[in-house]
Amino acid sequence: MTVARSIHLSPEEAAARLGVATKTMTMWRWRGGGGPRYLKPSRSVVLYPVAEIEAFEESRIYSSTSEETVARRERANAGTEKVAPASGRMARIRRGAA
Repeated sequence: MTVARSIHLSPEEAAARLGVATKTMTMWRWRGGGGPRYLKPSRSVVLYPVAEIEAFEESRIYSSTSEETVARRERANAGTEKVAPASGRMARIRRGAA
């Protein structure tokens, strides 16, 4: 008997695959954006289709940090992700006060 590969991941499995805390997955769901799409077959069960995790990973492949910054700002403008304002040393550099 062969065991079929699961096409869904639990929040813990998805978090481990993405390298984030399980609480981050919860916050993404609660805020309504920023994370992969999920399936909720019942009131207390949350599942992440592997295809959605793969699409989420694919949407976050960058060739430079500036490309990643632009993508994050575009997602923030679209309302799918929050971007914290620059603070500390990076804020001073951006203002020219390094």
